[in-house]
Amino acid sequence: MKKTLLLFLFLFSGWVQAQVTIQPTLATPNDEITVTLNTTGTGLEGYTGDIYAHTGVTANGNRWQHVIGSWGNNATQPKLTKIDNTTYELLITPDVYTFYSAPASETLTELNFVFRSADGSKQTNPDIFVDLYSGDFAVSISNPANNNQLFELNDQITVTAEASQSAELKLYHNGILLKTVQNATSISHNFTFTTTGNHLFKVEANNTAETISDTRSCYVR
Repeated sequence: MKKTLLLFLFLFSGWVQAQVTIQPTLATPNDEITVTLNTTGTGLEGYTGDIYAHTGVTANGNRWQHVIGSWGNNATQPKLTKIDNTTYELLITPDVYTFYSAPASETLTELNFVFRSADGSKQTNPDIFVDLYSGDFAVSISNPANNNQLFELNDQITVTAEASQSAELKLYHNGILLKTVQNATSISHNFTFTTTGNHLFKVEANNTAETISDTRSCYVR
């Protein structure tokens, strides 16, 4: 019985991940970006004090470059703005290159985060990586916001995706087509989780020149 419980806890912990969203959804390194953190289900759940970002970028394919400050140093690491007891925001301004003091010659493809309490004793885990886009044709699922989100049986969500250009958009669940829209930059579909286990959402965007896609995995307990 103990082994079974430990195995369940191990598997469960693998699905617990911070809920992080950004605006704009298809942000580029040249944009001002608002990062929103929901602490529910993370190592920061129940903590209502100041939260700081241990953060860098993925530059030229290498993660954790241009890290701001050092771990636990509240004087040098960015402090989030508290919205309520579970929601915090970080404003990356005026753009990603300037905020991280990254040279314009580098190609930046991700924002890297670990969020921590003021004393460093609580933190999000695992590391969080948020995609950046080049400004070309792109598509992204914005809800569910992150891979490995946890849901309960019969939970209802609105699956949403955005494209940077008008295109034919197709939304799939576990390989089954849910919805198609034409000449659109967004698509959404109300979905109810009626089975437990792994679920995979996929969006495809076709602008007649190319077809691109994005996926989100989630788990229903």
